[in-house]
Amino acid sequence: MAPSRSRDVQLTSIAGAADDDAGDLEEVRLLDSYDSRDGIDDGGMRRIQVRVTGMTCAACSTSVESALCAVNGVITASVALLQNKADVVFNPALVKDEDIKNAIEDAGFEAEILPEPSTTGKMPHGTLVGQFIIGGMTCAACVNSMEGILRDLPGVKRAVVALATSLGEVEYDPSVIGKDDIVNAIEDAGFEGSFVQSSEQDKVVFEVVGVYSLIDTQVLEGVLGSIKGVRQFRFDQISGQLDIVFDPEVLSPRYLVDGIEGRSSGKFKLRVRNPYTRMASKDVEESSAMFRLFVSSLLLSIPLFFMKLVCPHIPMIYSLLLRRCGP
Repeated sequence: MAPSRSRDVQLTSIAGAADDDAGDLEEVRLLDSYDSRDGIDDGGMRRIQVRVTGMTCAACSTSVESALCAVNGVITASVALLQNKADVVFNPALVKDEDIKNAIEDAGFEAEILPEPSTTGKMPHGTLVGQFIIGGMTCAACVNSMEGILRDLPGVKRAVVALATSLGEVEYDPSVIGKDDIVNAIEDAGFEGSFVQSSEQDKVVFEVVGVYSLIDTQVLEGVLGSIKGVRQFRFDQISGQLDIVFDPEVLSPRYLVDGIEGRSSGKFKLRVRNPYTRMASKDVEESSAMFRLFVSSLLLSIPLFFMKLVCPHIPMIYSLLLRRCGP
């Protein structure tokens, strides 16, 4: 197995890099940060972003988009599953912010209108929203117990646990508590815990298609090193996973995809790695383990059933059983 490559990137300014634009992405659903004209669009249109809680798959994001597009006055709506956000452009004369929030909630999800950032371009700092897999919950009492434990942790502002999806969403202050501490608290409570993703704005994980040799890896590293704003990256050639730490005040995830694919002349294709894939595989493993336990229990129950209920009615066999095994 080839070792993973990790390196810090010496940043250099690339002339004309900001002019590259590959248009809308079809394979990557990411919402860019507001720019200086995102708050109010031309023609009196308004643009807002909404945090959507409870989405676990592409069908959920499609459902939210359909609910938003059905609202009279909404021009466009785009939902990013991995960021738990919806980007909505609408006519403020026909629809209000509260109507958009109500439309999402009527679709079965929780919604929160995000405040528009200041024109200074700085990202707001403070709490992060992390999602965690919580395995082993079987009833509402488990959910209530887990929520109480998470809410009592120092630095945790909010915690919501869903039994159906085995997911917990925790809003926490990273300067007080880390994601590893939250995972440890889940495991100390007797459940299985693992981190899925957070709302942290300076890291993104991609799956890269088109890297087949060491030369391709070096080309990818060169492309990343030439993009201004990339702070650090790590690429695993075996799994094709690319972790990028970037400066959100300089570039966005969408520009990263455009820049890498454009500067490689289309050789590399990037897709956002879905963190819920491992959840599905874990559910399959758990189902298989439960089925094996069921079969084992069934096979062991057959002889017991025969000895306790059938043998007493067959004197010859029952006397032999008593002689060999005792009463």
